[in-house]
Amino acid sequence: MGVNQIETVGSNQIINVGSVQVETIGLVRALTVGVAYQTTVGGIMNTSVALMQSSQIGLHKSLRVGLGYDVKVGNNVTFTVGKRKRMIPGRPRFTPPVSIWSSAVVRQGWC
Repeated sequence: MGVNQIETVGSNQIINVGSVQVETIGLVRALTVGVAYQTTVGGIMNTSVALMQSSQIGLHKSLRVGLGYDVKVGNNVTFTVGKRKRMIPGRPRFTPPVSIWSSAVVRQGWC
């Protein structure tokens, strides 16, 4: 599937998922495609993002590059961002993630 890369371009970010490039609208810090993939961008840690796409109204599916999903230039892509709180000694270890929805537009796709 290639190497997942995130680079900042102006106020947006360009994310390369294999051969698919998407430009994010808003802040996206890490990326999960199919299986878990996590990184640190801009010094922000403990943040995960699931790359999703909606092929039907109200139905969100995980986007797996090269597996027949509709990945084309101009398509909308939706990100779900789950932020984990840092562990504090003496406090409960498990905290529910905070879901934040962001969107992106596929700029180039070669699938």
